[in-house]
Amino acid sequence: MTVDSSRVGADSARTLSKLFTSLDQKDRHELAGLFALMYVRPVQRGDVEGAPVFALICPGVALSVSLQFLINKAFVAAGLLTSFSMAFLIFSVAPLVVMVVTIIVFMRLSRNFAEERATLGGHEHALGS
Repeated sequence: MTVDSSRVGADSARTLSKLFTSLDQKDRHELAGLFALMYVRPVQRGDVEGAPVFALICPGVALSVSLQFLINKAFVAAGLLTSFSMAFLIFSVAPLVVMVVTIIVFMRLSRNFAEERATLGGHEHALGS
């Protein structure tokens, strides 16, 4: 991955936008793998603690809602699927799986966060118990 230093300017958002749009497919895959290695896997193991890890919930919710919208407002409305047909139900499995996985991740993060809050020094009643 090569970055043109002339693209670095005062506007960080524009700079990041130019950086990510200049990545080729191989670089995007490497970046996604690096994200998974540095962030997702440690969270799965419970090594990362604190409120910011709850940001992992947003993409799961957004993907589930977007898939439901696509199925219901695009495929059914266009007549490609009939509501509650076998094909409709098969297509509806993906958003449901994403939703269940998101709920499981949320529950795991909540448990880890509650345990972290309960063990803070001098905050024995942090959970309201």
